[in-house]
Amino acid sequence: MAGDIGYQALPDESVHLFFRGIKMTKFFKAFVRDERGVSALEYAILAGIIVVALTAVGTTFSASLQGIFTNLITKIQAAGT
Repeated sequence: MAGDIGYQALPDESVHLFFRGIKMTKFFKAFVRDERGVSALEYAILAGIIVVALTAVGTTFSASLQGIFTNLITKIQAAGT
C-alpha cells in the first residue's frame, strides 16, 4: 500500500514515503492533468468579478441609492403614523 499514489504519510512519518514506488515526473504529470479543482477555481473567479462589479455600481450610484432609500423610509414612517 505504501507504493500507491494515494498513500498519505502520517504526521510522524517522513514525507518521502508518499513518493516511494513512483517517479516524481509521473506524479507531477498526473497532478497537472488532474482537473478536479478547476470548477471551484472558476466559480471563485466569477464570484470575485461579481463582487467587484457590485462594488463599482454601489460606489457610482451611492448618492442616488441613498436618496431612494431615504425617500422610501420617509414614506413608510409617514404611512405608519
